[in-house]
Amino acid sequence: LSPGKSAEGNLMRSVTAYMNDHLDCVLTLQQICDDLGISLPALKRLLKNTYGVSPMAYFSELKIEEAKRLIADTALNISEVAERLGFSSVHHFSGTFKKKTGMSPTEYKKASRH
Repeated sequence: LSPGKSAEGNLMRSVTAYMNDHLDCVLTLQQICDDLGISLPALKRLLKNTYGVSPMAYFSELKIEEAKRLIADTALNISEVAERLGFSSVHHFSGTFKKKTGMSPTEYKKASRH
């Protein structure tokens, strides 16, 4: 999924880069808009048109993708991964991870070792 070379594509790349740089944070829509100089309706429309999801759903997907990478490729434990990605608790992280991937972080770690 890569946005085109239009102004919208450039903006989408900026949004993605910004979100990836803030995976350890709890972002608000207003914070994203303020930092990128984009209106809330424009941000919502951009994500909906590009990926078919809300900005926060997209941010959550980026966090889960990074979690999968950290679980599979590093020696970090599940608590450390949750903390690194700005989750309020391991329980919240595990629930979000399972909802998005269909398996718990521990199950994913075991599966990624084979």
